[in-house]
Amino acid sequence: MAEIRKLWSKKNSVVFVWPGEEPLELTYDATRIVVPPRDVIARVGQGSIYTHQAAELNGRSVPGTAVVEDVTILTPEGGYKTQLSIDSLCRYLTRDRDDLFGRGFNICESPELIQEAMTLGIPLYSESQIARARGVLAREMQRQKGYKDRGETPPPSTSEKLISWAVNHLKGAGPQKQAHRLEDLAAVMEGRRMEGPPSNEPVEGPRQMVHDVPLDSIAEAAAVFAEARAAGVGLGNFELQALLSGSKDAIAKVRVKIEARNVEKAVKTAQESAVTA
Repeated sequence: MAEIRKLWSKKNSVVFVWPGEEPLELTYDATRIVVPPRDVIARVGQGSIYTHQAAELNGRSVPGTAVVEDVTILTPEGGYKTQLSIDSLCRYLTRDRDDLFGRGFNICESPELIQEAMTLGIPLYSESQIARARGVLAREMQRQKGYKDRGETPPPSTSEKLISWAVNHLKGAGPQKQAHRLEDLAAVMEGRRMEGPPSNEPVEGPRQMVHDVPLDSIAEAAAVFAEARAAGVGLGNFELQALLSGSKDAIAKVRVKIEARNVEKAVKTAQESAVTA
């Protein structure tokens, strides 16, 4: 009698999204996962550091992404055994790795959510890098202080490259640059126009692009998106795509919705107070 072997198995898959400027490496249950930086497309092959292919959206590979799916092997009985469970992996990450999400990492169930995840993740990554740089310098200052308190000259650190990175990173994110960025966001949120950069700050060159969207537009869209979520304003797919593309019209329309929702809440609260009075 011919042998019967049932080989079908349904694989779950998700998209890991990473807005960082360097690869992100994870290990779970002996499985290594390397997600590329936000401007790099993962390509798997000989000599590549990447372990999983990039996600595809509208026929194009998306930078900063890795498609991770269940890993199964055949058993001698003709069935299959799951070596890597996506459900278990995602539960572990969302339960125990808040540090990753705090740095901008995210998990998407479909490629359509990648741009939203990247938009939300870039500010988190930037903040985490500033915090990391400050931590590096704080530890180095403490190390040198220990030597000086003993009347000794501090020897060179074994982490000179990391310290140099921290110094340069904080210089690039200095108070004036940070203040200018916050002023820009405040101006946009209040409907004002910035006349130009402060006189003591040089005019910036072309901005770095992520998914063909300028970083300042991503920051504006992220701020408005956060306001909409806080106000309980739902956005359709088309509206969300327009917002995350940096469309000024979409940003203005969403702000109108937010204002209308806030007015609606205020009226409802007043009516409830009148009833209970």
